[in-house]
Amino acid sequence: MQSEDSYHGSLRETEEEFRLTIDSYETPPRLIYSFKNNNYFNDICLIEQEAALSSLHLCEEETSDVRWAFLEKISQMQKEGLFIPLHYPWQELLVSL
Repeated sequence: MQSEDSYHGSLRETEEEFRLTIDSYETPPRLIYSFKNNNYFNDICLIEQEAALSSLHLCEEETSDVRWAFLEKISQMQKEGLFIPLHYPWQELLVSL
């Protein structure tokens, strides 16, 4: 939606795709990376909230899978084409927090 910022858009998408509601007042975001070019943008925010994978309900039209993964597994999935191929070291940023 054009009138919302990326953080509030991610909250809306999280609720739509996983039926997980995040209270933005109780759980303030931490923007850890932002990249924009002419074709797209990536904003990566860290939001800490307790959520069991079993409590998530996937929107079949938009989400195929959800799992917890360590950095090594994410890197392996990227090499296998199973995870978004990001072009910056965002994983190391997450590990350092």
